[in-house]
Amino acid sequence: MTDQNKTRFCRECGAAIDPGNNFCPACGAIIDGTLSSTSPASSPIYTAPAVNTAPGSNRTLLTLGVLTTFWAVGAIILGTDFLVSVNQMIEQMKTMAEWQTLLDYGFTEEMMRTFLWICGGTFLASGILAAPAAYFLIAQRQHRLTMALCILSGIACAFMVIPLFFGIIFAVLTNNNKTSFRS
Repeated sequence: MTDQNKTRFCRECGAAIDPGNNFCPACGAIIDGTLSSTSPASSPIYTAPAVNTAPGSNRTLLTLGVLTTFWAVGAIILGTDFLVSVNQMIEQMKTMAEWQTLLDYGFTEEMMRTFLWICGGTFLASGILAAPAAYFLIAQRQHRLTMALCILSGIACAFMVIPLFFGIIFAVLTNNNKTSFRS
């Protein structure tokens, strides 16, 4: 068998290279004539490509962590403000023309107060759940817990579709980058 008919392997990824190819069909490495004539599994010099596992090496997770931090802080502030000022909001609503319309439709002052308490509580809960998710995203630790916290943070504000949507998107992006997590 001549060297031209012999199966050769890429030194970068180990894929089989057909004679005459100038690029590896698997990884795209340029073929410069230094191919291995043995399978990477049997070759003592073959090593897998290095993966950057240094802390903070995944920019996507860092970006998600920063965005989640903003959401956590904002949701905690908004939720706390809602809970502290429910009575003031009710008094202000009573001065609006729409207040009588709400009463005519069967809403009571107590129902509106309860609704505002629920809004404030769900924002606060969402922010509290997002805070550790932000930490874990930045530290790139606890992959499954981080995904769960992102989803739960979105579900906590499910009455508002946008936080739920972002919670799910962040969980999917977290899952797509799971190899960057150290635990």
